[in-house]
Amino acid sequence: MDFLLALRLARALRWVFRLTQLGLLTIYQSPIVLELAGAISRTETTVVITQTCNIMASLLDTYRQLIPETPIPDKTASSAHVVGAVNVLLTGSTGTLGSMFLRSLLNRPNMSHVFCLNRAPDGGRSVQKEVQATSNNKTADFSTDNLETSVRFI
Repeated sequence: MDFLLALRLARALRWVFRLTQLGLLTIYQSPIVLELAGAISRTETTVVITQTCNIMASLLDTYRQLIPETPIPDKTASSAHVVGAVNVLLTGSTGTLGSMFLRSLLNRPNMSHVFCLNRAPDGGRSVQKEVQATSNNKTADFSTDNLETSVRFI
């Protein structure tokens, strides 16, 4: 399950069951439907969620305290433009969002090569070809030829 699908599922479950504190963590910790149903129905879920919220609040306080200490980057360094060809390492290119990122990267004029790092045995090449071939939002600028010439699946 990719991130966008998990996010949709979490939103739907929050809306249907009126569980305002149900988050992505519960979805990812309960990958089987039976486990997810148990997590929703158990009262222990609220304890775990409360503990998670406390940890997150503590981290948020820590980061808020660090904001004044964070140096402001030099504007001249951030305004520098990339002149030559660019190589990019993209992780998770087989998911919904990753496929959109890959398409966007390949459509950039200064993009030299995209290295896709995925967990699949072939680096996600077969999944990506299938996703691109069945994509509803095909553009004239994109073809699976780009996958062969500009992308390396690792």
